[in-house]
Amino acid sequence: MTNDSPLSTKQDRAELVRAHLVMVRGGAPFLSPIDSKILLSWLDDGVPVPLIIESIEAVAAKRTKSRVTTPLNLNKIKSTVKSQMKRRMAPAKAKRKNSKAPKNFSAPALFLELSLSSNPLHRATGEKLIAVHQDDDNKLNLVLQIAREFHEKAWEECDQSELKGIASEELEMFREVMSEDRWEQAVEEIARDTLRKRTPQLTAAILCEALSK
Repeated sequence: MTNDSPLSTKQDRAELVRAHLVMVRGGAPFLSPIDSKILLSWLDDGVPVPLIIESIEAVAAKRTKSRVTTPLNLNKIKSTVKSQMKRRMAPAKAKRKNSKAPKNFSAPALFLELSLSSNPLHRATGEKLIAVHQDDDNKLNLVLQIAREFHEKAWEECDQSELKGIASEELEMFREVMSEDRWEQAVEEIARDTLRKRTPQLTAAILCEALSK
């Protein structure tokens, strides 16, 4: 893969982040002017796309636990991106202490396990991951893109009504203080998070750690 390949330009990298944020939160398929400015600033400063994507998922998980009712955007992950950049520079021992993956966990084992699954979507995703694992250029970006496509497809194929019903019950106490549009956005964000948790091996944190070994 050369430097002219997909995912190598700033526009390509910005698109990876935009698409991942939309996949996580649902709703409008574009970034606000403020979010666009923040993202371009990060990319200009050399913040890696995988780190931004991992931060999006980390903040989204915390939000659903605390039932945050304001919209998810890149402005809300700024502090997490900053702390992740500091952690990136930390000694290897400190990184291992904060590990989210099981001992002896590896990307090849994860990809093989998925490719042998009886679930067609898992199997197809595992095969795609195996195909890019040997490619050094943009490997992690490509893996995260495939994981995002998996979650998007899983959302399309799931019983969204059931997941949104469960999310609505969890958020019911906040309904009176939310507009109808914001209510629908919050319900969808929690429903999407619930679905992603069913495939924890395809979270950004696990994939980033697995591919760093």
